[in-house]
Amino acid sequence: MSLSRFLANFFILTLFIQLTLADSTVDACKVCSFVLGGAIDHYQGNFMDEDDMRQQLSDLCTRLGNIDGAEVHQACDSLVQANIDQIYADLTKGMSAIDTCINIQLCKSPQPRVRSVNNRLIETAKTQ
Repeated sequence: MSLSRFLANFFILTLFIQLTLADSTVDACKVCSFVLGGAIDHYQGNFMDEDDMRQQLSDLCTRLGNIDGAEVHQACDSLVQANIDQIYADLTKGMSAIDTCINIQLCKSPQPRVRSVNNRLIETAKTQ
């Protein structure tokens, strides 16, 4: 598949997910950050391969759906399936869950002041 065709398909899938989630009561940003945060905790930086990550995230979506309902499960699974390439690339680079969710346009970037405070907290934690 050519890069332009891949990007077109990616754009269509992202738009579909955003439109689907916009019409529902599911907070896509919260679902994304919860599931990717769970993946980061599970893997602790030792990621296997993309298929393994897809399966682990799908399992997290199922568990989340068991708690919060079928609509949340469907939204979660859709965002994982449509964005697994970007999710895998970002998380294997050590990016945070929220930054990955921003990259796939399911969360808005926080205000610069909030990001600055978060970055300082992270750096402080790393040095301790």
